[in-house]
Amino acid sequence: MPNTITPKELAKALDTNAKLVRSFLRSKDSGLAAEAPGKGGRWAIDARKVKGLKGKFAKWEAKRAEEIAAARKAREDTDTPEDDTPSTEDAPNEA
Repeated sequence: MPNTITPKELAKALDTNAKLVRSFLRSKDSGLAAEAPGKGGRWAIDARKVKGLKGKFAKWEAKRAEEIAAARKAREDTDTPEDDTPSTEDAPNEA
């Protein structure tokens, strides 16, 4: 049986956190999504794949960052700007 590592150990090698690594592992970009354990199962990642996963993770993380930035920009673009015209409540009282 090959030497295996956990997502937590892989996260350490990738200088990130285990939650983000598990998300990456479930993505099609990892190449391991088909090997995902069932509900409640545990990941056992072949330690020989770490080097290849580093490159895939970097590409996935960059793509993810671009998607997040694009979503933020789209959200900002759809926000309605504040109306700078004074309301009638702000007008001086002419009595």
